[in-house]
Amino acid sequence: MPHKPDRSPREQAALVGLGANLGAPCSMLERAARGLDGLLHGVRLVAVSRVWHSAPHQPEPLGLPLPECLRPRLPRPLDAGAWYANSVARLACRSDVTPEALFEALSDLEAALGRDRTLERRWGPRFIDIDLLTFGGVTLRTPRLVLPHPRIAARPFVHLPLAEVALEAPEARFSSGRSFPARTTVLF
Repeated sequence: MPHKPDRSPREQAALVGLGANLGAPCSMLERAARGLDGLLHGVRLVAVSRVWHSAPHQPEPLGLPLPECLRPRLPRPLDAGAWYANSVARLACRSDVTPEALFEALSDLEAALGRDRTLERRWGPRFIDIDLLTFGGVTLRTPRLVLPHPRIAARPFVHLPLAEVALEAPEARFSSGRSFPARTTVLF
């Protein structure tokens, strides 16, 4: 008799954002997605969105001005870097997996894939970025982790692939009253 996977009603869905724009971004997203399956005991990869590409952005257009002392370090808009490859993965997590444990495991996966946060600037180019977007219906605010991720709705490069893998339509939860200019995200 074939083995049927355990689909316990106590499993929770976790949504994970993946992004990269240095090196071979699409290959890095594939490596990261493979690394998610079995990342922790009781965590399995269920679905991965298509890869979406978005133009690099500067912090100022997001409405987050930087102190004057940091502005000279920002590249000019034409030097902002290569386009980002983005996707979202859906994980099934057993009831004994906590959001904090998953977050730590995701941080370890980033490091194993070569990310060194001490060498990066915020919202700058990177080889890999792995964000825990949601964990079941958990709402959490700690110094290291906020759930759901506070900028889901403001980021079409997260919101659009999220719609492909979410169990429920994300529009009502994350984008009420928002619209995204078509020019900011391109699907390849």
